[in-house]
Amino acid sequence: MNGMKLACCWSATLLLILVPSCCQSGNILVIPTEGSHWLNNEILLKALHSRGHNITIARSSKSWYVKDSSPYYSTFTVPVERSFDKKYTRRLVTEYIKFQRGASPLVSFLHVTMGMIDKNVEVHRAVSEFLPAMLDDTELMRRLNQSKFDLVLTDPWWGNGAILAKYLNLPLVYNVRWLNPEEAHFAVAPSPISYIPVTLSGYTDKMNFFQRTKNMIIYLITQIQTTSVSKLVYQPLCSKYLGPDADFDQIKSGADIWLIRTDFGSTVRLRNHYQRIWRTLCRVLESTASSSCLWELFGQRRQLPESCERSPE
Repeated sequence: MNGMKLACCWSATLLLILVPSCCQSGNILVIPTEGSHWLNNEILLKALHSRGHNITIARSSKSWYVKDSSPYYSTFTVPVERSFDKKYTRRLVTEYIKFQRGASPLVSFLHVTMGMIDKNVEVHRAVSEFLPAMLDDTELMRRLNQSKFDLVLTDPWWGNGAILAKYLNLPLVYNVRWLNPEEAHFAVAPSPISYIPVTLSGYTDKMNFFQRTKNMIIYLITQIQTTSVSKLVYQPLCSKYLGPDADFDQIKSGADIWLIRTDFGSTVRLRNHYQRIWRTLCRVLESTASSSCLWELFGQRRQLPESCERSPE
């Protein structure tokens, strides 16, 4: 009799030890972004995998860097006809570099940038074909629903991840530096253009009148690009799959957690569900500032190593 009681006690103890570790692991669906965005995202995925989370990536058949097999994650491939245009990317980066080096005057740069708006919309339209390819695949969507994912992790440079999270009714987490084509801080913190320099301006918060004017012009162009992509590409997808009342801009800005990458960036204070990741090439910084249970998927707060000093608040 005593032997049976002892065996039951050991079984109960073992169960209590194992249950918490099982509860802490998450089942994460990742909608990746190509290029340097993926290189950064992969660091985060490795950190999540090291904590025992299950990671599944929806990759495009035209993917540049996302491998179809990895020790850190499982994948499924969505067949598409088109994807991100490397030639367009190369040209765009070249123009930006010329502008930053002073080889391209402002008027010339603005002319090229405005001329690329149509091309930018077309690139987003090509990438967005990934979403209907998923949502129209009945068997794939059945498997996704059966997988019982805890959240969708994505980079909001493209709108596919946000729309998919809404469609699946899952919490949305961003690993983000850019909201096409501006920094994420403009969406989540007060950013008066007279004091906050926009990307590519090269200015600080100390600007004279001419610099503020130039800053405003660049900002207006980014807003034209943002509105064009939102209204012409992603809003029709929202209306088709989420209903006529769905608004893409609200869906995009309504993520549950923003992990904002600011390796060397602004120190603007953000609200609790907007958290920064500093020096992501060293490690991923987690925070428990938010009361949301989603933070459990990213572990507890830890001290940064000396080689990765934390940015001041």
